[in-house]
Amino acid sequence: MPTVPETDNGRKRRRRGSGEGTVFFDQRRGKWVAQLSVPDPVRGRLRRISRIADTQREALKLLQKLREEHERGVLAHGRPPTLGQFLHQWLEGRRPSLRPRTLDTYETVIRSRIVPVLGSLTLDKVTPAALQAAYSQLLARGLAPRSVVHAHRLLHRAFEDAVKWGLLGRNPCDLVDPPHAPRPTIQPFSLEEVRVLLAACADDPIGPLVTVAVLTGMRLGELLGLQWGDIDWERGELSVARAIQRSKGRGLITVEPKTATSRRRVPLPPQALEALRVQRRRQLEQRLAAGPAWADGDWVFTTSLGTPISPSDAHHAYQRLLERAWLPRRRFHDLRHTTATLLLTDGVHPKVVASLLGHSTIQLTLDTYSHVTPGLAHEAAGRLGALIANSIANSNRAAPEDDGD
Repeated sequence: MPTVPETDNGRKRRRRGSGEGTVFFDQRRGKWVAQLSVPDPVRGRLRRISRIADTQREALKLLQKLREEHERGVLAHGRPPTLGQFLHQWLEGRRPSLRPRTLDTYETVIRSRIVPVLGSLTLDKVTPAALQAAYSQLLARGLAPRSVVHAHRLLHRAFEDAVKWGLLGRNPCDLVDPPHAPRPTIQPFSLEEVRVLLAACADDPIGPLVTVAVLTGMRLGELLGLQWGDIDWERGELSVARAIQRSKGRGLITVEPKTATSRRRVPLPPQALEALRVQRRRQLEQRLAAGPAWADGDWVFTTSLGTPISPSDAHHAYQRLLERAWLPRRRFHDLRHTTATLLLTDGVHPKVVASLLGHSTIQLTLDTYSHVTPGLAHEAAGRLGALIANSIANSNRAAPEDDGD
């Protein structure tokens, strides 16, 4: 029967505390083992990491190295999970902090784009070359470049966490060039088209919603999330406090505004206030007609039974309005682009426009509406030239005449 060799210093080993690891002799293999138990961030349980040595002294050095690697966050957690396993656990951990629609989008991107081409690879095998090949494969299948970029951004975010957790040494997405995805073309309505649209809104059930959208630049979800208590009739403004979204498996839900700056106060032009008064009168008539079937909720824009309008129903009604007004087909979100474009073209400062739209930065506004800025630059150059010319002309008129000697 094999015997355990004595310790190098001949003294009895001290039992180590929790988290310190242990060193022991494996009689079956005739080797010393350094072992450390660490949390596995992917599987959500403790995992034992072991190293083999010929002597106890070497095993103690290996244990010290394991502890140092764990403290620095670079300790490899045994056999790596597959990318599919990692993304599943990662998304579960992120679930509480994600907006429902964002969560639905992430689940779709992982299931339909990432897992089919990369899901079976272990995490350490997801190299830049593997990512580049996967992107090419997705493009070859007919996926739009912008959709591939969305997958790249999701992977980059997930791998950032993998690096922080010690599962990866660096983010492989940093070494990959995603496909070029041109920014979608913005199609705002012209001022004349806005006049036609607002005229058509006067006798259309969706008219008040569209009118307020054009005159405030609010997102569709923010408009559908409005409650009468959010409107300050005396000050002529409203508060954006929530939004309506459709979530998979949950139906219509109320969510927080998209960003911190999205929670804002929006001034209301007279036409918007009148549209809201019209909506209130129509809603009171609907409430009387519905009787006990009316659903109390204080929502501004509702169905005939008082429930919030779904974004898809609002979009379909809006398309019917455009068709009736003989206007070109546009997304509802293009009303927001129309508001911003008209304001910027009229010389309103981009910072004011950014605040009105609830953009997180003025740079976002400038980047999104870059199609407007060249015209603004030419107009600014013309104003500057006129300013200097007027100054020179005034100076010449004010200068005394020179009569000579």
